[in-house]
Amino acid sequence: MLSSLKINCLSSKLNYSDLIHLESAKRNLQSMEFFGLTEYLELSQRLFERTYICQFYSTCSFEFYLQQDLVNNQTEHFLRENLTDNELTLIQQINSDDIQLYEFAKKLFFERTCRILGIACQ
Repeated sequence: MLSSLKINCLSSKLNYSDLIHLESAKRNLQSMEFFGLTEYLELSQRLFERTYICQFYSTCSFEFYLQQDLVNNQTEHFLRENLTDNELTLIQQINSDDIQLYEFAKKLFFERTCRILGIACQ
């Protein structure tokens, strides 16, 4: 276990919403021509290849996302193996805006995937 984990150093008066407004972050995400999700690399790459910029090049580099996938998998594994359920719950509470933004991004990602790639979605 990570006995040196210092979660309690965060002030209960400081709310992440005070730093970045969730609705503004959602609007920013919607305005982006492209964003991908590392856990859906193949779909992300296919969407990336359909962006306006990629229409002018014979190939578009997607290497960054491939590198991130390894890092993300290692991080999730580390957290699951080294944190208690209470620590994970506290982290989720502290990052609730991030989690909401991720859920929004995931929904938007699949809406775009269906529309741009012509995939039947429910």
